[in-house]
Amino acid sequence: MRKAIILKCRQGSRFHFGEFAREQSTALFHTADYIHSDVIFAAFISSLAQICPEKTDVFREYFQQGNIRLSSGFYAIEYNKQTIFLLPKPTVLNISPTDNPKKFKKIQFMSKGVWEKGVAPDKWFSDDSPCISPNEKTIFLKEEIGSDALFPLSQKVDMQKVKARGAEDKDNLYVQTDLILQGNENYAVHWYFLAETNLNDEDERLFYRTIGLLAANGIGGERSTGCGNIESVEFHDFEFQTNQPSDDQVALSLVFPKEKDMNVCKYYQTKFRGGMCFRADKRLPVATALLEGAVMSEKVKPDVLDFSQNEKKYWKYSGDFFLPLPLSFNP
Repeated sequence: MRKAIILKCRQGSRFHFGEFAREQSTALFHTADYIHSDVIFAAFISSLAQICPEKTDVFREYFQQGNIRLSSGFYAIEYNKQTIFLLPKPTVLNISPTDNPKKFKKIQFMSKGVWEKGVAPDKWFSDDSPCISPNEKTIFLKEEIGSDALFPLSQKVDMQKVKARGAEDKDNLYVQTDLILQGNENYAVHWYFLAETNLNDEDERLFYRTIGLLAANGIGGERSTGCGNIESVEFHDFEFQTNQPSDDQVALSLVFPKEKDMNVCKYYQTKFRGGMCFRADKRLPVATALLEGAVMSEKVKPDVLDFSQNEKKYWKYSGDFFLPLPLSFNP
């Protein structure tokens, strides 16, 4: 059974999801717009190591073999005591013809309902559209969220910080970019990710116990500066039915493809991941990932890349969480 794991947040909660930076001095200038699956994996392994360190290698193998599957973390909107899940816009839609190209290209996420019904892109902003865009980043069905919905999703803000150094250090100021969840009195903005497991009963219980620790531990970087706070964790069944699915698959997690996998990758965008500096003269390896929304002719297998450097253990999760692409989304 697929589960939606909802990370409940207060309005105004701050997060920092680090991005690759060529220069360490600019590492905090950038944050992702949502929680990539490798960040969720790292948070899970870190929490597991707190309560059951002897199980970390066992669970790494579960991820590698597909016994545990995680999506990336996307936005969940709470409205009228219902939760509406947002999904990444499939990359193939970026080449779809539309009457509002500028407005269309700004859309990053679509609701579960838009995907399931396969509302064609040329209907999103038409006069008789069943859809509504309550902010420039998202598209919903009116029946999901109301015909006059209007709310901000998130905002990036530069925060000036002071380094923990001696008073004699003149260069003790720096800028950190944080992602702030917004919403309003009618629409609450939270995070969620999807999980599928095929485990024995004991390890299934351990999996959900570990996930529950996210409320205590938080997620993402710069938690010492007040980022990453989670109020609570909720588990919901997640049922999904695409009207008229095609044979193509859309990735809901980051994928670090092997060379042979590129034969099945049809439409995608890439991003560098990794490269964190852990000493003045040492940084972890960098890998190229396909972003969420990548369209493939078939699913690729999961993997856990081992980039460990001597005393620094470092694993990267290449996910295999997919949903079928609706036929109406094909160009």
